[in-house]
Amino acid sequence: QTQVAKVAAGARWRDLDSVTCAQGAATTGGTVSTTGVVALGLAGGFGWLMNTVGLTCDNVTYGRVMLADGTIADTRDGGPAAEELLYGLRGGGGGFGVVVEMGLQTYPITAVHSGTIRFPAARVPQAIDHFYVEESEAADGLTMCLSFGSMGDAAHAQIEYAISGPRMASSVSKLSRILRLTNGEFLDDGRLRSYQETQNLFDERDKRPRLRMSRTRFLRPITSDIYPALARVVDLLARPSAVRCSVFIESLGKYHADLSRNESSSYPCRGFRNNLMIIVMWKSPQERPVAKKVLDEAFGVLEPYCATLGYGNYLSDVEEDVRRVLTLPRIAKLRKVLDPSGMFGDSGIT
Repeated sequence: QTQVAKVAAGARWRDLDSVTCAQGAATTGGTVSTTGVVALGLAGGFGWLMNTVGLTCDNVTYGRVMLADGTIADTRDGGPAAEELLYGLRGGGGGFGVVVEMGLQTYPITAVHSGTIRFPAARVPQAIDHFYVEESEAADGLTMCLSFGSMGDAAHAQIEYAISGPRMASSVSKLSRILRLTNGEFLDDGRLRSYQETQNLFDERDKRPRLRMSRTRFLRPITSDIYPALARVVDLLARPSAVRCSVFIESLGKYHADLSRNESSSYPCRGFRNNLMIIVMWKSPQERPVAKKVLDEAFGVLEPYCATLGYGNYLSDVEEDVRRVLTLPRIAKLRKVLDPSGMFGDSGIT
């Protein structure tokens, strides 16, 4: 049985999860539990359950929005205007007003099989081949993120993952079969965990007290052509440096690739199966030029394998040109109707 969670502005995923999980329910939330709920839904919403129940924006059921004229618009009131606003709230990026409340569909999910697979960084191309190319479709409900670089142990890489849904046992078995092909070089600590524990599992990686910069793009369909480029970036990030840099490749799965969902959602990036993000971090302001050079060099190697679009929740200040491309004409029209003076700009206020 599904239920709708009522979420107020300012709530974070750890707040929502503590309530829904106590009721034996969950919905797709950010992979870091300190992420804001409403903001994530407005721009899409990647999370550990997205290969089972869809993105966060796919599960938005209603919204209450304070408009520029001070009135409250509630999508539950019905009519064409309410339907259009709900369409905009489901991944359109916001910019319509202050979202004071949002409804999210939840599902009877209490536990997932989650963990981290660790392996030598030199095996990153093989990991992509095994987990992203050969078997990504076979393991139903599998969401994963491969990462490597100098933020952690530069000699090793890892795949953080979660498997959920009614076919979880079958998918765990398929994952085990892939691991057996790696001749013991890939070590997995996966086990059955509560969904809330899984949501908190990777929070530590977001607590590093450093200055940061990033670049992100969706990847074109992965083929073996990218393997030499990945090997070059592995070597690049293994160099000694005060600047820390890591590469993340997310497997987005069937719901992100399903173009038919564009009819009910304004999220503009359907069709891609994988996403690239490179983050560079440093401590001293004087190190910024070095950090930018490392970021530009790593991204430059992988850019030929990327699409021109990037995920709105990840885009940095230096990628505003990409963000503008994400605005659908239908969303631009809705913003002009609801906010004719441009009070809220082109981003959501939550």
